[in-house]
Amino acid sequence: MQLQHRMFQRRVGRYLEKLCIENEIERHTKISREHLTPELQLHLLTPDCPLYTARETQIPRYFREPFWSIYWPGGQVLARYILDEGSRFLRGLSAAKVLDVGAGCGAAAIAAKIAGADDVLANDIDKVACVAAIKNAKLNGVKIRTSTNDLIGRELPENFDFVLIGDLLYDEIIATRLEDWLEKYVSNTENPLTEIYVADPGRHGLSDTLRRRLVHRRTYRLPKNVCRENYGYNEAAVWKYLPRS
Repeated sequence: MQLQHRMFQRRVGRYLEKLCIENEIERHTKISREHLTPELQLHLLTPDCPLYTARETQIPRYFREPFWSIYWPGGQVLARYILDEGSRFLRGLSAAKVLDVGAGCGAAAIAAKIAGADDVLANDIDKVACVAAIKNAKLNGVKIRTSTNDLIGRELPENFDFVLIGDLLYDEIIATRLEDWLEKYVSNTENPLTEIYVADPGRHGLSDTLRRRLVHRRTYRLPKNVCRENYGYNEAAVWKYLPRS
């Protein structure tokens, strides 16, 4: 009985925390279409939000590291590519399973669902990001799953047809982890047709070694406001990752 009571308390605690996070997202972000995928409505931290220029002492608990609240260039072009290609991107699979790693606001995952994917998992180690991704999915009329597990470096618990990686090459440490994991995952996957897509504006984590594994698919010019908010990056590209033969 005590165990059941503790389990119930934990469930209630998680539910109340989720409500608190949702309220903070509603309070401090703006629903925006001012990006490369205007057909998607997303809760974002924009220059119009007071929190955008707030001092550290003014930042609420759930916004201490709000990477999820920025629609990064790599994520924008990845979502744009999926929306542009639609069912062709999914190879016509009627029950495609998609994993979005480092999903942030969930835009690429949402785009995959809109494109026709049957099952989409948005993965981010930040629990606030996962709440935001679910809210954004609902805002766009689709349903996705989320996971806060750190999947990079581990064998995946599920078999996916597509793996999406948008703007995760922001430093050499994560880029090295990601590259090693991609090679290990691709070489050991049970699905030889798994396709992996990487999108990035050209950050320093995009090494020459990784570039040799990438086949260019599309380059997009970024909107002017996105360039201003991202230190002058004016374009970003989408590549398909190929394992070593």
